[in-house]
Amino acid sequence: MITKFKSINNLAVFQNFNWDATIRDDGNNVVLFKPINIFYGRNYSGKTTLSRIIRALETGKISDKYENPQFEVTIQDIADTTQDNLTKHGKKIRVFNEDFVKDNLRFIVNSDESITPFAIIGGNAIIEEEIKKLKEDLGQEEDTEQGKNASGFYLELKNASATANTALQAYQTENNNLTQQLSHKATNNPNGIKYRSEKFGDQNYNINKLQNDIATVLETSFQTLTDDEVIQRQNLLNERANADIPEIAKPNLDLSTINTKAKKLVTNSISSSNKIEELLKDAILNR
Repeated sequence: MITKFKSINNLAVFQNFNWDATIRDDGNNVVLFKPINIFYGRNYSGKTTLSRIIRALETGKISDKYENPQFEVTIQDIADTTQDNLTKHGKKIRVFNEDFVKDNLRFIVNSDESITPFAIIGGNAIIEEEIKKLKEDLGQEEDTEQGKNASGFYLELKNASATANTALQAYQTENNNLTQQLSHKATNNPNGIKYRSEKFGDQNYNINKLQNDIATVLETSFQTLTDDEVIQRQNLLNERANADIPEIAKPNLDLSTINTKAKKLVTNSISSSNKIEELLKDAILNR
């Protein structure tokens, strides 16, 4: 609801009009519009000008009779409406004033003029024409029993539905194939990841874990192992524990006996017996 004309300037008799400074009751309180309001006053007191301001909120334009018109209209629960945002209020406004009569009931001034339609009572040629055009665009729905083929938007809908169904079936087929491949890779015996725990280390591996791993490697932050790193990790996996080295028994050495035997050996004089005859015949070698 419009509560007041907050300010008006450069509109006929209104120059620098300020509602709060002017419209007050006997107690000097600012008075606002009620649900029903009646304007009365002498000619050229501004009644038509006020109606033109409200009509501008309906049509989105102010009469070109005014030069640089300025006004602010306060509407309950929304921002003030001015000459720069006439239709942003979103309210339904209807004004029947002198300008309305001139725009829509021109025959009153000139009998040769016609009436511009502004309301619907029963049928209306313009509306009927629009309805006819919309029905043509809509077309007819397919009816196989009566031999009617779809046309217009019904035909577009039929074709679009067929395309969508084909795409859905193709998606479901590919999705099922992908699911089977993922399941085979994750849990198929004996080559699935689940059954290669010696390499992957997870006997409870399943398709959900595989999908999580795929999401991980698709991240931009994921770093792929180099060939050398792959070899190092495979070698690490292939390592096996060796048998424990048995303890070496400590020898019980009799150093005194060994010393006696060694002394006897190293001090034993080497005799000239058992000489090799062939070597004796070679004088130089014999020496």
